Amino acid sequence: MAFTKKIFKLINVIFLLYILFSLTSCLSLPASDDLRVQKDLDKVYVTNTKKIYILSPEYIKETIDKLYLMTFEFDSAKISLPLYVYADQSGIYLSILNDFGIDMGSLNFTDGKIDLDSSVLPQNLLPVYLINEFQNAFYQEEALAINLKNSFLTLQIENQENCQSRIIKSSGKIIEEIEISSSSIVITNNIRDYKISLLESDY
Repeated sequence: MAFTKKIFKLINVIFLLYILFSLTSCLSLPASDDLRVQKDLDKVYVTNTKKIYILSPEYIKETIDKLYLMTFEFDSAKISLPLYVYADQSGIYLSILNDFGIDMGSLNFTDGKIDLDSSVLPQNLLPVYLINEFQNAFYQEEALAINLKNSFLTLQIENQENCQSRIIKSSGKIIEEIEISSSSIVITNNIRDYKISLLESDY
Protein backbone atom coordinates (compact mmCIF):
# COMPACT_ATOMS: atom_id res chain seq x y z
CA MET A 1 0.00 0.00 0.00
CA ALA A 2 2.80 2.41 0.92
CA PHE A 3 4.59 1.53 -2.33
CA THR A 4 1.42 2.30 -4.33
CA LYS A 5 1.11 5.72 -2.66
CA LYS A 6 4.73 6.53 -3.56
CA ILE A 7 4.11 5.59 -7.18
CA PHE A 8 0.95 7.73 -7.22
CA LYS A 9 2.85 10.72 -5.80
CA LEU A 10 5.66 10.24 -8.33
CA ILE A 11 3.16 10.23 -11.19
CA ASN A 12 1.59 13.45 -9.86
CA VAL A 13 5.00 15.15 -9.63
CA ILE A 14 5.89 14.13 -13.21
CA PHE A 15 2.52 15.37 -14.44
CA LEU A 16 2.93 18.74 -12.70
CA LEU A 17 6.45 19.13 -14.08
CA TYR A 18 5.12 18.42 -17.56
CA ILE A 19 2.40 21.05 -17.21
CA LEU A 20 4.92 23.59 -15.84
CA PHE A 21 7.34 22.92 -18.71
CA SER A 22 4.57 23.28 -21.27
CA LEU A 23 3.39 26.59 -19.83
CA THR A 24 6.95 27.93 -19.67
CA SER A 25 7.55 27.00 -23.29
CA CYS A 26 4.36 28.72 -24.36
CA LEU A 27 5.26 31.88 -22.49
CA SER A 28 8.83 32.13 -23.80
CA LEU A 29 8.15 31.65 -27.52
CA PRO A 30 5.24 32.84 -29.67
CA ALA A 31 3.44 30.16 -31.64
CA SER A 32 4.23 29.91 -35.33
CA ASP A 33 0.72 31.03 -36.23
CA ASP A 34 1.13 34.17 -34.10
CA LEU A 35 4.39 35.28 -35.72
CA ARG A 36 3.78 38.54 -37.58
CA VAL A 37 5.28 38.24 -41.06
CA GLN A 38 5.12 40.54 -44.08
CA LYS A 39 3.15 38.39 -46.54
CA ASP A 40 2.83 41.27 -49.04
CA LEU A 41 6.60 41.25 -49.55
CA ASP A 42 8.52 38.75 -51.65
CA LYS A 43 10.00 35.85 -49.73
CA VAL A 44 13.77 35.63 -49.42
CA TYR A 45 15.63 32.57 -50.71
CA VAL A 46 17.98 31.55 -47.90
CA THR A 47 19.13 28.59 -49.99
CA ASN A 48 18.34 27.75 -53.60
CA THR A 49 15.13 26.00 -52.50
CA LYS A 50 14.21 27.30 -49.04
CA LYS A 51 12.68 30.73 -48.60
CA ILE A 52 11.44 32.72 -45.61
CA TYR A 53 9.19 35.67 -44.82
CA ILE A 54 10.42 39.06 -43.73
CA LEU A 55 9.30 39.69 -40.15
CA SER A 56 7.56 42.75 -38.79
CA PRO A 57 9.90 45.41 -37.29
CA GLU A 58 8.17 44.83 -33.95
CA TYR A 59 10.62 41.97 -33.40
CA ILE A 60 13.67 44.23 -33.36
CA LYS A 61 15.70 43.53 -30.24
CA GLU A 62 16.31 47.16 -29.26
CA THR A 63 16.11 50.65 -30.74
CA ILE A 64 19.12 51.48 -32.91
CA ASP A 65 20.41 54.99 -33.63
CA LYS A 66 23.96 54.60 -34.90
CA LEU A 67 26.41 55.51 -37.62
CA TYR A 68 28.38 52.62 -39.14
CA LEU A 69 31.09 52.17 -41.69
CA MET A 70 29.59 49.50 -43.93
CA THR A 71 31.91 47.31 -46.00
CA PHE A 72 30.55 44.94 -48.62
CA GLU A 73 32.83 42.25 -50.08
CA PHE A 74 31.93 39.99 -53.00
CA ASP A 75 34.48 38.03 -55.07
CA SER A 76 37.34 40.50 -55.53
CA ALA A 77 35.13 43.59 -55.19
CA LYS A 78 35.09 45.65 -52.00
CA ILE A 79 33.20 48.84 -51.24
CA SER A 80 32.95 50.86 -48.03
CA LEU A 81 30.41 53.57 -47.26
CA PRO A 82 29.08 55.34 -44.14
CA LEU A 83 25.64 54.04 -43.20
CA TYR A 84 23.29 55.74 -40.74
CA VAL A 85 20.82 53.35 -39.11
CA TYR A 86 17.69 54.23 -37.19
CA ALA A 87 15.35 51.39 -36.33
CA ASP A 88 12.68 50.67 -33.77
CA GLN A 89 9.48 48.62 -33.59
CA SER A 90 7.77 50.96 -36.07
CA GLY A 91 10.28 50.60 -38.90
CA ILE A 92 13.82 50.50 -40.26
CA TYR A 93 15.48 53.55 -41.84
CA LEU A 94 18.88 53.26 -43.51
CA SER A 95 20.71 56.22 -45.06
CA ILE A 96 23.80 55.79 -47.24
CA LEU A 97 26.22 58.72 -46.92
CA ASN A 98 29.34 59.84 -48.74
CA ASP A 99 32.61 60.88 -47.11
CA PHE A 100 31.22 64.37 -46.53
CA GLY A 101 28.10 63.11 -44.75
CA ILE A 102 25.80 63.92 -47.69
CA ASP A 103 22.86 61.57 -48.19
CA MET A 104 23.36 59.37 -51.26
CA GLY A 105 20.34 57.15 -50.87
CA SER A 106 17.95 55.50 -48.46
CA LEU A 107 16.27 52.18 -47.73
CA ASN A 108 13.16 52.32 -45.55
CA PHE A 109 10.98 49.51 -44.27
CA THR A 110 7.76 50.62 -42.62
CA ASP A 111 4.03 49.86 -42.79
CA GLY A 112 4.79 46.57 -44.51
CA LYS A 113 6.53 48.27 -47.46
CA ILE A 114 10.15 48.64 -48.54
CA ASP A 115 11.28 51.80 -50.35
CA LEU A 116 14.71 52.01 -51.97
CA ASP A 117 16.03 55.29 -53.32
CA SER A 118 19.72 55.21 -54.19
CA SER A 119 21.98 55.89 -57.15
CA VAL A 120 24.95 54.05 -55.64
CA LEU A 121 23.28 50.66 -55.30
CA PRO A 122 22.74 48.38 -58.34
CA GLN A 123 19.36 48.80 -60.01
CA ASN A 124 18.78 45.04 -59.98
CA LEU A 125 19.36 44.82 -56.23
CA LEU A 126 16.39 43.34 -54.37
CA PRO A 127 16.04 45.45 -51.22
CA VAL A 128 14.12 42.70 -49.43
CA TYR A 129 17.43 40.80 -49.19
CA LEU A 130 19.11 43.71 -47.39
CA ILE A 131 16.22 43.88 -44.93
CA ASN A 132 16.60 40.14 -44.38
CA GLU A 133 20.27 40.59 -43.45
CA PHE A 134 19.28 43.40 -41.12
CA GLN A 135 16.71 41.23 -39.34
CA ASN A 136 19.21 38.37 -39.02
CA ALA A 137 21.54 40.70 -37.12
CA PHE A 138 19.18 42.90 -35.11
CA TYR A 139 15.93 40.99 -34.48
CA GLN A 140 15.01 38.90 -31.44
CA GLU A 141 16.51 35.43 -31.50
CA GLU A 142 13.22 33.68 -30.66
CA ALA A 143 11.31 35.22 -33.56
CA LEU A 144 14.14 34.48 -36.01
CA ALA A 145 14.33 30.86 -34.87
CA ILE A 146 10.60 30.29 -35.40
CA ASN A 147 10.61 31.98 -38.79
CA LEU A 148 13.54 29.82 -39.93
CA LYS A 149 12.09 26.66 -38.43
CA ASN A 150 8.91 27.18 -40.47
CA SER A 151 11.09 26.75 -43.59
CA PHE A 152 13.07 23.77 -42.21
CA LEU A 153 16.07 25.91 -41.28
CA THR A 154 17.70 26.23 -37.87
CA LEU A 155 19.25 29.06 -35.86
CA GLN A 156 22.11 28.27 -33.53
CA ILE A 157 23.04 30.88 -30.91
CA GLU A 158 26.44 30.99 -29.25
CA ASN A 159 26.88 33.60 -26.52
CA GLN A 160 30.29 34.62 -25.24
CA GLU A 161 31.39 37.34 -22.84
CA ASN A 162 31.44 40.23 -25.31
CA CYS A 163 29.87 38.83 -28.45
CA GLN A 164 27.18 36.63 -29.90
CA SER A 165 27.26 34.30 -32.90
CA ARG A 166 24.10 33.57 -34.87
CA ILE A 167 24.50 30.59 -37.19
CA ILE A 168 21.84 29.71 -39.76
CA LYS A 169 21.89 26.10 -40.94
CA SER A 170 20.13 23.95 -43.50
CA SER A 171 20.30 20.20 -42.93
CA GLY A 172 23.31 20.76 -40.68
CA LYS A 173 25.17 22.85 -43.26
CA ILE A 174 26.15 26.41 -42.27
CA ILE A 175 24.42 28.89 -44.59
CA GLU A 176 25.23 32.14 -42.85
CA GLU A 177 27.14 33.33 -39.79
CA ILE A 178 26.53 36.63 -37.98
CA GLU A 179 29.12 37.78 -35.43
CA ILE A 180 27.80 40.53 -33.15
CA SER A 181 29.89 42.54 -30.69
CA SER A 182 29.31 45.83 -28.90
CA SER A 183 30.83 47.85 -31.77
CA SER A 184 30.64 45.69 -34.89
CA ILE A 185 28.61 43.17 -36.87
CA VAL A 186 30.04 40.80 -39.48
CA ILE A 187 27.69 38.83 -41.73
CA THR A 188 29.24 36.02 -43.78
CA ASN A 189 27.02 34.29 -46.33
CA ASN A 190 28.50 30.97 -47.43
CA ILE A 191 25.90 30.27 -50.12
CA ARG A 192 26.21 33.57 -52.01
CA ASP A 193 29.84 34.06 -51.02
CA TYR A 194 29.70 37.62 -49.70
CA LYS A 195 30.50 39.45 -46.48
CA ILE A 196 28.92 42.54 -44.93
CA SER A 197 30.71 44.33 -42.11
CA LEU A 198 29.27 47.10 -39.95
CA LEU A 199 31.73 48.96 -37.75
CA GLU A 200 30.46 51.68 -35.43
CA SER A 201 31.85 55.03 -36.50
CA ASP A 202 32.06 58.61 -35.26
CA TYR A 203 32.52 59.78 -38.88
